[in-house]
Amino acid sequence: MRQLIRATAIYVVLMAIPIVGCNDALNFKHSVNWVEDVEVAEGVSVRVARSVTFTVSRPMGEKTAGIDQFLSSSIESESRDFPVPKFDAVHLVPILLREDSEAKDLILVATTDSCAVWALNGKPMPVYWAFRMHERAWYRTDVSEKLFGLGANLLNDVRPDDRGNLSRGEVVRRKQQLTQLQKAHPRFLSILPSAKLDNCKNIESFSAGDFESMGKM
Repeated sequence: MRQLIRATAIYVVLMAIPIVGCNDALNFKHSVNWVEDVEVAEGVSVRVARSVTFTVSRPMGEKTAGIDQFLSSSIESESRDFPVPKFDAVHLVPILLREDSEAKDLILVATTDSCAVWALNGKPMPVYWAFRMHERAWYRTDVSEKLFGLGANLLNDVRPDDRGNLSRGEVVRRKQQLTQLQKAHPRFLSILPSAKLDNCKNIESFSAGDFESMGKM
């Protein structure tokens, strides 16, 4: 068996507390949580708990609302019959959870909208990262061609103005409408062999400081 590379991730504490940084900005974090049922193979579903964290930065002394930015996402099983260890990813958006029909391992595929995250983590083409669950741990693995064409089965329509817990009905509604979202990039809707990021032509001009807050896997 080809040697697997252990996937590491940065855990983010999900608390909405203010943090004052050296750049004289007031920073807040808030999380959105929900539970969803995911069909990982034909006739096989697993219930998972999801959480997404946003960060909001506002200059000190200003009363403007600030801008919410996606920070991290986590996923773990709520089913004792189909245990899934917790997966944490900074700046990555999980879109697919699928069982490998041959190895019977779970495969998780994620993507990003960030040129910096893409550059820091190997500039994969297409723009996806895959992780394999093996012996109750997640490992980096290749994006298999067998995944191309599969539709996303994880909710990724999470909005900056969401707060707290999404209801089960809201999760189902958003997943059903996901393919109808005109603003969603196609690579968030299915695994595309040609998926790429736009406007990353100047990535070579980024300095080391541009990547300081980005998660490297």
